[in-house]
Amino acid sequence: MDKYFNSLSVKFCLTETDVDLTFARVAVTAKPGEKNKIECDRKNALKAYNALLHFHPQLVSEEETQNLKLEIN
Repeated sequence: MDKYFNSLSVKFCLTETDVDLTFARVAVTAKPGEKNKIECDRKNALKAYNALLHFHPQLVSEEETQNLKLEIN
């Protein structure tokens, strides 16, 4: 059951990441005159990102997080 739950959690986080990036891309490519749209998409991207951060600790151990940070840097 834990393995199944973890798999679903990872899929959820991947979906949240996709949503986050989509809103961010839409905000970046909006025309300068569309300030309300830009702000709305920016806020939605931030919500998706915060959801990802909320679930991240349940999916990845602190050691795995540190290893990933080392790989990125």
